[in-house]
Amino acid sequence: MEAWVRKPTYADFLRLRDDTGHWKGWWQNRVARVLVNFFLTSLGTAIGVWTAGAKLISQL
Repeated sequence: MEAWVRKPTYADFLRLRDDTGHWKGWWQNRVARVLVNFFLTSLGTAIGVWTAGAKLISQL
């Protein structure tokens, strides 16, 4: 969804290495923002799966 709403440009790909060198660049570069969005949603899903799995196993 992030890539659809804020379409990355060619210039964003060229600046990716420089922008990810500091914290502010992760939010300014559209390509980096898509990667952050992907990793954070994947991390949240993994935490939810492990938490629910542990709860299900403890109830067996």
